[in-house]
Amino acid sequence: YIILVAYYGISDFYRPEIDAQAIYVIDTVVSKAPSEDDYLKVLYAARWLCDNTVYDETALTMDMDTEWFWHAHGPLGVLLKNEGVCESYAKVFKILMNRFSIPCVIVSSEEHMWNYVKMPDGLWYMVDTTFADQTSGMYFKYILNPQPVGDKSHVEDDVFLYPLVSSGSYGNHSLDLLSGNTSAG
Repeated sequence: YIILVAYYGISDFYRPEIDAQAIYVIDTVVSKAPSEDDYLKVLYAARWLCDNTVYDETALTMDMDTEWFWHAHGPLGVLLKNEGVCESYAKVFKILMNRFSIPCVIVSSEEHMWNYVKMPDGLWYMVDTTFADQTSGMYFKYILNPQPVGDKSHVEDDVFLYPLVSSGSYGNHSLDLLSGNTSAG
């Protein structure tokens, strides 16, 4: 099951159509994922997000009372408009991992959100699709790697107890692994 939470601002008249569109995108992405290999599924989902999402700078200064603010901070921004902020990247990645039955949590700091995933070796690894998307030439630095040392954006908040993240990397990352078009349409 997929639970999409759309905050206020969307008429109930449009809810079924919006939900159906978002679920269609998720279903399409999941249907094109590689094999039963969790490693490749994580890479595929991260690559899909980076290839199909643009970071929405305007949402950071937007009034919370606007409908688009809530879209940009939730999964609908990415799924319906291909735009969003770190929160929406992390939420869509979590939805995809849920569909792949890969343990995943959303992690937050005072200024950022990202994910941890549990891989078949039993360890948790960081996946930050937002930073991967915005870091030219360093895509895999933020995928299945340990937390960056000295980076205040990736200091977990103290509200939740998060899994301990591995101090090493998982897998042999290469852009060639997932070459080709990863769009969902």
